[in-house]
Amino acid sequence: MAHEDLQESALLSGSYDPYFSSMGTYLNDDDLTFANLETPIDIRKGISGYPQFNSKKELLESIRKYSIDLLSLANNHSYDQGLDGCKSTLDLVNQYSIKNSGISITKNDTNRFIFFTVKNITIGYYAFTFSLNGLIEDQGDQSPYINYISYSNTKEFNKLCKNITAAKKLADVIIVSYHCGKEYSTSPDTSQLYNIKKLSEAGADVVLAHHPHVLQKVEKLENGTLVAWSLGNYISAQTRYGHLRGMELRSDYQYILTSESIVLKFDIYKVKNKILIENIRGIPFFNICYSKVINKKRYFFFNNQPMENILKMDSNNNIYDIDLSRIKEIVGYRLSKLKTFMGIKLVN
Repeated sequence: MAHEDLQESALLSGSYDPYFSSMGTYLNDDDLTFANLETPIDIRKGISGYPQFNSKKELLESIRKYSIDLLSLANNHSYDQGLDGCKSTLDLVNQYSIKNSGISITKNDTNRFIFFTVKNITIGYYAFTFSLNGLIEDQGDQSPYINYISYSNTKEFNKLCKNITAAKKLADVIIVSYHCGKEYSTSPDTSQLYNIKKLSEAGADVVLAHHPHVLQKVEKLENGTLVAWSLGNYISAQTRYGHLRGMELRSDYQYILTSESIVLKFDIYKVKNKILIENIRGIPFFNICYSKVINKKRYFFFNNQPMENILKMDSNNNIYDIDLSRIKEIVGYRLSKLKTFMGIKLVN
């Protein structure tokens, strides 16, 4: 995400690196790292936050620096800066040589997978979204074209399923990125459940879903498809736990949940032409929010840390100038809940 508070504080240091630095050791040893880029990057314009995002190209420099190799460009904010924003985003991501799907060159390319090979395993990848926030419904024949299939567009969805089946013949593994679901819900909605089951039946081996801003479970379906229903907010300014002073800690409290994310890890093996997806685990993170006054202006900063690391912090050596004991109480409570809720092994 690219909320204005987050971008302003990041750019005080001249880059977006502060929002990735805590992740470096967790991403650098991966063969392939995926993220959803939920902001356009129109270089002609300045930064902007909700409801119509825009970021600077330095965001892509940080993404590349911290070993994120694969991006989804399809989400409900893809059209926030219009067609020019789509063009600029696609051009820049390609200039930085980051693999991507979600914005296509033309309408005819919207169901086309990208293919690449990692350690002798061929991967077919496709990203699409269920919403463009009503900014545009009929994209016509514009170029570029966002991979957008609304819940009601069964014709296009069925066409995509056929293309997944066809792509399966060309790849060892099919990964689908699907921006869908209900915001702030901890469980998938009916359309999300139905559509992802159809993607699985068509041949998707991994479905990475996102949009709710809170964590949902990770599971393997009966046929072996790995589904991450929602991995929460990795980078965002939706942290709201500061409102919890004196209030009961509840597992469904929305303001805590938007501070959480899971870095999902799994291994893909190819054994005698059979693909195995094993060793599924997650690293739970929590976004610490704090503020500083710089040149008479208050800035909000965000530090995303593994939950286990937060629990080990010395409350007497508090660099954030916040009630760290309270944060540790919240994090400890939530971590105990997530160990059951997420459905996968949680590691540090």
